[in-house]
Amino acid sequence: MKKLLWVALVAILSLASCEKSNNGKESQGENSQQTTAAIKLTSQSSIRMGAEGGDAVVTYDIIKQKGVELKVTVVNEALIKNVNSSNDGIITLRVTPNPTTELREGALLVSYGSSSFSVVVKQEGSSTASLPTYTVNANTFIGLYYAERLVPGLGHYWVILSDGGVDAQGNVVPGGEFFRFDLLGPLASDLENIRIPDGTYTFDEFNQFAPCTILNLSNSDYLYVDNQMEGWAMPFIDATLKVEGNKFVLEALVENAKYVVTYEGDYTVEYKAITEQLSTLKSDVEIDLSNCVVYSCMSCGDNWASGYCNWYIAFEDKEGYNQGTYLALELLTDNNLDGSSGFEGTYTAGGVSPDDSTLPLFGEYTFVSGHRVSMDSSPIMGSLYQRYVDGKGIDQAPLRGGTITITANSDGTHTIVIDATDDATPANKLTLNWTGKLI
Repeated sequence: MKKLLWVALVAILSLASCEKSNNGKESQGENSQQTTAAIKLTSQSSIRMGAEGGDAVVTYDIIKQKGVELKVTVVNEALIKNVNSSNDGIITLRVTPNPTTELREGALLVSYGSSSFSVVVKQEGSSTASLPTYTVNANTFIGLYYAERLVPGLGHYWVILSDGGVDAQGNVVPGGEFFRFDLLGPLASDLENIRIPDGTYTFDEFNQFAPCTILNLSNSDYLYVDNQMEGWAMPFIDATLKVEGNKFVLEALVENAKYVVTYEGDYTVEYKAITEQLSTLKSDVEIDLSNCVVYSCMSCGDNWASGYCNWYIAFEDKEGYNQGTYLALELLTDNNLDGSSGFEGTYTAGGVSPDDSTLPLFGEYTFVSGHRVSMDSSPIMGSLYQRYVDGKGIDQAPLRGGTITITANSDGTHTIVIDATDDATPANKLTLNWTGKLI
């Protein structure tokens, strides 16, 4: 990688040094008054990240010239993702988790006219050798099959292995451990008796959607439910699954541990047809937060790699996530990514892509509309409303249209007014007028 990085740096500097203005002659006369394109790095020239990865920001000063375009080149695209340079003076990027124990290195090469700079990105390796390893004998198998919903010609399976985290009625029990993962493999040959095809499935970190892989779609993870029935999920960093008939052996690496999970025995996979609509509401809802507490109110920087600062505000029932109302608001303010603009204001719905319902649309002072985790699943992320009774989901609705207004009051409280709609046809209204302390 050091050789690749050096070659890339030499290439861009060579290109920059070969550019000439006015056919190689110095500007004179009236041309000397023209603005010369220039760019200068104002943040650090190197970024150092831990193995878990995360978001980073590069800032620069620019003197713009008509007809000159900013060029950003990524060295090591496996390391650096979601590069956004649409706003002058700032480039945002995401460093992916490092599944290896080796140091990874990449760079951003930025040029504007004859000016250029580079930012080196280095990431520590995972210290997996020191992580504890746990052996789990699972006695519960839950499987769903979505057929070709995700990739034509390939079957999509979602599997949950658990060591007794579900009771006879299908309810989650305290202290339960769950290993949840998406599989992409051959199509099921018999929909009346669906089997997970034999083979070895490897982790597809960057979702190339190849056969016999474990997909990295935000719902391949380790989930623990504590005695208060609160769930804690950690995504897979790496994983391998071996399937031989009725025997499953999963080796999964998460942030703080390695797990070897074995299940052997009869199992059932249910065929699951996916509908376009996410909302389960049958009528309008006036959201009731009377028994809720503020679960979170925080600035997340540019969490969506949208170029705008993201604020996350969530309410949860006092008895925990398994009871009552859960409300999440994902708000985008402006390009002050440090959160200095605060979160007060009126937000309109950003909406979702007309081509892919898993991709939200972004804009200044919009809320991130509730959307699918993946094309083949019903769980949602973004701005959403849910209601639970004894751990079972009763209502679910994405906030898909309308407005959210947050006002600061003189006594230190805030008022949130929601006038939103879900994705049903015809749409149901979700309304709220709440006043209380957010911070």
